[in-house]
Amino acid sequence: MKIKYATVVEVGKKIKVKFHGESEPSEAEYTKLKNAIELELEVGDVVAFLVDNNQYLCIGAI
Repeated sequence: MKIKYATVVEVGKKIKVKFHGESEPSEAEYTKLKNAIELELEVGDVVAFLVDNNQYLCIGAI
C-alpha cells in the first residue's frame, strides 16, 4: 500500500484530481467520502488517496 496526493480540479457528485508529479488530470472520477462532518471539497484542495492493488480510496483532505 502507498499514499498518493492529488489536487482537486473539479467538484461535482464525484471529484476529478491531478495527482502530484503528473502533468495532466486523471481521467477517472472519484467518489467523495461521507464523514460524520460533511467535508466540502473545493477546487485547489489537496486530498490523500490510499492505493492498493490499483484500487484508490480517498482517505481525506489536507
